[in-house]
Amino acid sequence: MRREYPAGVVLHAPHCVEGGNSPAAPIDAAYEAYPSRQLHFCFGGMVPPGLMDAHTLKEIMPFVVVEQIEYGHHGYVQSGSWPDDATRPLCRTCQGTHGEAVPTAAKTPSGLPQRPNLLP
Repeated sequence: MRREYPAGVVLHAPHCVEGGNSPAAPIDAAYEAYPSRQLHFCFGGMVPPGLMDAHTLKEIMPFVVVEQIEYGHHGYVQSGSWPDDATRPLCRTCQGTHGEAVPTAAKTPSGLPQRPNLLP
């Protein structure tokens, strides 16, 4: 089933000082909610090359901090990347699809939802 992709985010290890003060979320929920994510360099050295899937990372780092990136107001500019489950190619600027995404609430340990920023 095709879906809209929210703008890309950066995932941090909970101990990373650059991750801000957002609550930690389970990594598998973050991988599902933010398919255009990038791993911050704070994961460097902890993850062997080729093992960046949520299942493997969950064994190493079960929780992550999601950093929302402010891409500023921009129009959709098609990139060459079109994931199989995306409604259209990703935006070159933010790696989202600029559609009306259905929010996926990643639960935090406190039970509060981590809401994605869905503004284009």
